Amino acid sequence: MKKTNRIISGLLAAVLLLSATACGEGEGISEAEAAESQNVDFQKNMHQANVFMLNSLCETDEGIYFYHNRLCFIDKKSGAVTVVCGKPDCTHENGDCNALIDSDSMWESGGRLYYTTEDYEDGERVNYVYSIGLDGSGRRRVQQLDPKKGGDNTIVVNEPVFHRGYVYFEYNDVLYRSPLGGSPADAETVWGTDAGDAGNTTVGNLTVYGGNRTAYEMWADGDYFYFMTDVADPDGTSSPALFAYDTNTGEVNEAWTAPSVDVVGEYEGWDKTISGSRPSMSQWYVSGGYIYLFFSANGLWRCKLGTKEYEKLADTTEHAEYGSAVFFDGGMILLNDMPEWSDILGRYTFGGGHIGGDKAFVYGLDGSFKNELSLDSIADEFGDVSSYDFLAVSDGCLYLIADVTEMSDYESDGNVGMQMVTSQRKAMFRIDTESGECMHLCDLQ
Repeated sequence: MKKTNRIISGLLAAVLLLSATACGEGEGISEAEAAESQNVDFQKNMHQANVFMLNSLCETDEGIYFYHNRLCFIDKKSGAVTVVCGKPDCTHENGDCNALIDSDSMWESGGRLYYTTEDYEDGERVNYVYSIGLDGSGRRRVQQLDPKKGGDNTIVVNEPVFHRGYVYFEYNDVLYRSPLGGSPADAETVWGTDAGDAGNTTVGNLTVYGGNRTAYEMWADGDYFYFMTDVADPDGTSSPALFAYDTNTGEVNEAWTAPSVDVVGEYEGWDKTISGSRPSMSQWYVSGGYIYLFFSANGLWRCKLGTKEYEKLADTTEHAEYGSAVFFDGGMILLNDMPEWSDILGRYTFGGGHIGGDKAFVYGLDGSFKNELSLDSIADEFGDVSSYDFLAVSDGCLYLIADVTEMSDYESDGNVGMQMVTSQRKAMFRIDTESGECMHLCDLQ
């Protein structure tokens, strides 16, 4: 559920632009591949990371694929991490390497890995779907997602998602879905109107931010595709609202709106000057007709979709004063880290970065407390960890990144008090959520 700044990601994509790709809009897929893709559900647990440059993950029975500068694979049994290339003596440093794919999102279907990425053609940014074999070989362009090349004015967007044969994506503030292997003409409008750089637009009886302010967080569960976006409140602020698209009928209905502070209660971190009358949620997850919400410094909540029936499942401040979290179908794991403090604002910056943490707490989706996991072994091996980022939970294991960043004073006239990064090391670890056993999987370069 990350938001990507396309100015930054576009520069990265240009650096990694691949030469060995198919020409034209795409090669499509076979009828058998299309039929197989109808049985592939959106991987909810693989879409929880908020880590810039590492949030594209895909799970298979054997392991987890992830993209961090290059495509890698984690073997679930051994924990071994390999670069998915297959070419002997490859340095994984140039465009001929199979592992340099620049993935925004990934999924597996029919024994092949699919991913979305942005290519640059004649100065225009265009979104495509590619596929490769699970060993990294046989790359081919599958389809062009954008209805037309160029013309997308959206700056902050969320990565496309795949669910039951369709790729859901955003183009110029409009949500579309396109059958896997389809052409641009096959794209169907899910919701929205093309506002370009215009201001706010009205959809039904709701005012929706248009232009560069719209950012749809996409999700899917069962027969529904969901998207979260901001809608205008009467007090002049905005608040998140979740909409449900019925994949059978094509109908779109509002499924949930953020609760007021009267529902969840005032707590440390809620600031009316920032979020109006609605507290900012730290993480959310939709499963089985409910939306699950984690509010840092408050607790774990859920609301039945289509209602205002809220239930506080757990007061998480018992274990973590603040914290950040990751969900999965079996529950939620909470890290006892802290929001960053701003001397300029004189308060914690909720919604931004987090620092510290030395324990993780496992909850069931019913709010029951399951286990406490110590992160001391990571600090003992890795050093003074400045922050942790949770990636995903799979088969009873938590995958996370430990970040050791060292800062020093920046000595320059007019920059008194500023600091700069002098060294940084990141590594991925795996923790068994029952036994607490921890494994160092790899360093991230």
